[in-house]
Amino acid sequence: MTARVLTTLLLSFAVGTAVAANGSATGSKSAPTLTVNDSVTIGAAPDIVWSTVRDYDAPSVWDPSITSTTLTHGKNNSPGARRHMTTDEGATIDDTLTAWNAHKREFATRTIHPALPVRHYRQRIRVEPTRSGTRLLWQASFQAAPDTDPAKARKAVKHRIHRALIHVKHMLGTNNNPSAAPSAPSDKTADNSGL
Repeated sequence: MTARVLTTLLLSFAVGTAVAANGSATGSKSAPTLTVNDSVTIGAAPDIVWSTVRDYDAPSVWDPSITSTTLTHGKNNSPGARRHMTTDEGATIDDTLTAWNAHKREFATRTIHPALPVRHYRQRIRVEPTRSGTRLLWQASFQAAPDTDPAKARKAVKHRIHRALIHVKHMLGTNNNPSAAPSAPSDKTADNSGL
């Protein structure tokens, strides 16, 4: 093998390795995964909070950003179900239920068509008992949409989540007996894989 052929092979290998590592010959990298974790403490028993947020086909009951919801596939509160939602700004969101667990009082979704400037959006909502009532948690992970500043994408998601959590807190207030011992929900527990 001549030195010229060997040099050509080594250069080809080096370029191929750089492309594989960076995603393209220009060195662009995939967008980083962003997260938003927010929660509120509510002066109501966990079962009351769970009964407010648990129904996959009725987020408009507690999320002021959602004005209408249609279940488009599957059965309510069953992993694999899909819904089509309309927001208060006229945008639409389609997502799928990836996990729902009544015993743990939590569910998770994956968005197919988001209204926000994000992609690969996943969220989990969980209800936990506390000494003074309930903690409602909302965790989200996502990437900024192409040509969107990650800080702006994260701010938009955080605003939407915080607005919904505060709305639930105001809805339920402190007039519901938070000192009642939490009981196991009577709902049948669905497959919780994916949580």
